[in-house]
Amino acid sequence: MVGLLIFAPLLGTPFLWDDKSLIRDSELLKSPSNLGTALRRDFWALSANPREQGMYRPLTTASYFADRAVFGVQPLGPHVVSLALHFLAALLLGGLAVRLGASWQEALLAAVLFAFHPVCVEAVANVSSRGDLLATTLVLAALLALRRPGPSGVVLAAVAAALAQGAKESAFVVLPLALVLEWWAAGFRVERRRWVLVGAALAGVTVLMLALRTWALGEAVRAHANEGWVAVASGAAGVARYASRVVWPSPLVPYQTPTDASWLAVGLVVLALGAGVALLRRAPLVSLALAWFLVATAPVAGWLPVTVRFSGLLLYLPLTGLALVAARSLRTLKPLVAWAVPLALVAMSAALVPTWASDEALWQANVDAYPELPAPRLNLANALAQRGAPETREAYEAVVTAAAAAHDGKSLSMAELGLGNLLLRPAPNEAEPHFRRAQEASAGRLWQAGVNVAVAQAMQGRLDDALVTLEGQWATTPVKPVAETGLDFATRRGDAELIAKWRARR
Repeated sequence: MVGLLIFAPLLGTPFLWDDKSLIRDSELLKSPSNLGTALRRDFWALSANPREQGMYRPLTTASYFADRAVFGVQPLGPHVVSLALHFLAALLLGGLAVRLGASWQEALLAAVLFAFHPVCVEAVANVSSRGDLLATTLVLAALLALRRPGPSGVVLAAVAAALAQGAKESAFVVLPLALVLEWWAAGFRVERRRWVLVGAALAGVTVLMLALRTWALGEAVRAHANEGWVAVASGAAGVARYASRVVWPSPLVPYQTPTDASWLAVGLVVLALGAGVALLRRAPLVSLALAWFLVATAPVAGWLPVTVRFSGLLLYLPLTGLALVAARSLRTLKPLVAWAVPLALVAMSAALVPTWASDEALWQANVDAYPELPAPRLNLANALAQRGAPETREAYEAVVTAAAAAHDGKSLSMAELGLGNLLLRPAPNEAEPHFRRAQEASAGRLWQAGVNVAVAQAMQGRLDDALVTLEGQWATTPVKPVAETGLDFATRRGDAELIAKWRARR
């Protein structure tokens, strides 16, 4: 009941942020017959602006097709599914706590600590974060299955682990997490035969899923150049930053500043590891918490040669083990004191939920948290433009300033495009320079800017210049909208040869 009261406002949330291009405007999702194609491609091929990101999430992709088949293009149904998955994950976590010997009060405390931690709000609010919900729920199902006696539990765990890895890449840590939990369940001892059995089963499905990724993407992992010792400093800094978000989850907004490599963080991590080893016998739960957190954050902290943007959302899976340990630790306190922590988290989540009520609320919160970042400023300006707010031009100009300072060509080009669009109807002569700057900032790849330069020229009575502009844009980005605009202008001019050329291009 408390969960519904806290998260219910999210059910009325429209499609926001990546939900728009990935789900609402996706061409592939328009027909169920495209499911087979989507399952053989990069996850972001679903987007209205398809791109290759090195992500393969067939289970999450299939869930979006199921959403569309059942709910159409309305956001309510997908939000209900996300909320149900979140509560299911909390329920599985409570069940896992019981199977590990916790009382029902401890299990409830663990479930509440996880369910109402503010880092979970984004996963529930943002439908495009479905992968985190599915992956975590299935990892918990796998860990719970391992508590069943006999080989059937291992088989079920392997199936759940494979599905989890098909939901999001973060689930590839399921094997080491399972071994950490086996260590706990065995009274902080290593049972070699059990570890070999569990390890072989989960390693086998991991290899199969990596092979499936290679078949679909042409590569198992998209890695960048190895940074050597810098990666150690980056990873340690990432771990320290994520740990700070667990303790004090603020600010929690989609775009955050990059994590800088820090050798001080390396020292802190080394000290934490030393403490974990020293407390292995006297306080094994501390060692367990450290091991779980380091393993679960390894794919996202910066240790590995893969590109991952810092986000509180990525704590969704690591938080499960910490909730288990925290609940076991809090049981030694008086009930009033023990429940003060989850009640504080409930209050923080309740305060965070309204920021996901609309585009403007979300991006204004992000700009307030990190005013130097161009991307949230751009999203805020786009939201204001959609409403026709009088402060839209000022917002786009602020993006131009921030993007120039951050050397962010993408945000700069999109902001100049937005300024041009604002001025196109009332003053096409003033809009044209903005479109040209958008072209320049994108190295000509932003075809919308090229088309709009031509449109602005045509509105000024310069139809010949407009056709020359479109010819140049076609040479850089030969896409259908450029050809359609060229055909329109050639038809206006009445040039049969040009009409035939642009018609053939279309």
